[in-house]
Amino acid sequence: MHINRRGKISAKVAAAVAIVSAGVPIVSHEAEAQSPNPYWYLADINTTQGFPMGANAVVVEALGMIANCNFSPYTPNEVISKVAGFIKLNGSESQAILEISPQTICDTSVTDYINAIEGAVTEIYYAVGQSEFSRYFGGVMLDEEPAYGFSPSQLDYINQQVSANIEGSKLFTEVGYCASCWSQSSYESITTGNNGVGSPSNLFYVPSPQIYNSAMATEQNNSTNDGSSMSTLVTCPVSPSTGIFNCPTAVADTIGVPWTDGNWGGGYWVNHWSPV
Repeated sequence: MHINRRGKISAKVAAAVAIVSAGVPIVSHEAEAQSPNPYWYLADINTTQGFPMGANAVVVEALGMIANCNFSPYTPNEVISKVAGFIKLNGSESQAILEISPQTICDTSVTDYINAIEGAVTEIYYAVGQSEFSRYFGGVMLDEEPAYGFSPSQLDYINQQVSANIEGSKLFTEVGYCASCWSQSSYESITTGNNGVGSPSNLFYVPSPQIYNSAMATEQNNSTNDGSSMSTLVTCPVSPSTGIFNCPTAVADTIGVPWTDGNWGGGYWVNHWSPV
C-alpha cells in the first residue's frame, strides 16, 4: 500500500463522506435538461491545476493512484494534498471531491483498492479536521468502467465494502463507455447497490451517469434503489465534439432530479468533465 492509514473514521465523521463514480461523455440528438435545471457545477482537474473560474467545486483526478499507476501527478500524496489544500485555504475554503479509477492495469487486487480508498479519506480527514471535512469534502468519485478490467461483481464488492467500512456514507455511482456493456442487473448493482436483495440500510446510492445514447439512458432510467426515487449527478463534457451536448442540458432523456446536498448549499449540481 502507498497510503498510511491512521485507523477507522467515526460514524459521525463518516456520515459526511460520499463515494462517487464517473465515466464518459453524453451524446444525444434529442436532449432534455434535468428538472429543475442544475445551476452549480463541479469541474474536473488534476493536481497541477488551480480552482477553475466559475466552478462551485472541484473533482481532483487521481486515476488509478496505486501500484503501477502511482506516478506524478497522480500519486496518493499529491492527490490527498491537493484535496486537503482546497478544503483549507485560510478563509477561502473550497468544496472538493477525490476521484479514483479502479483499473486492473494499476492493481488487480480489489482489497488494495478498498484499503487505498478508505486510507485516502482518512488522510484527508486528519489533514483538514472534522469540521472542515464535514462541510467541504464531498467524498470519493469512483470511475468504474468496463474497459478498466474489473467485473461488475468486483466493482459491486468494492462499492459495498467501502460504504460498509465508512459508515453512513453516500455512494454516487456510474458505469460507461459503451451502451449495454453490462446487463441491466449488473449496471443496477454497481450504480445503486441493488444486487437482487436490496441495498443495505447503511448505503445511500446516487447515480452520476454520463449518457451518450438511448440504451444507456434506458439503463439508468430503469434503475431503482429499493423502489425509491434517486437524485442524479449528471457528468457531461465541457468542450463537446459534434453531437455531444453542452452541460448542463447534456442528457439523452430526463435523468431524474439533479443531485443536491445541504452541506453544499442546497443547490442543484452537474459535473463538468474534461480530460485531465
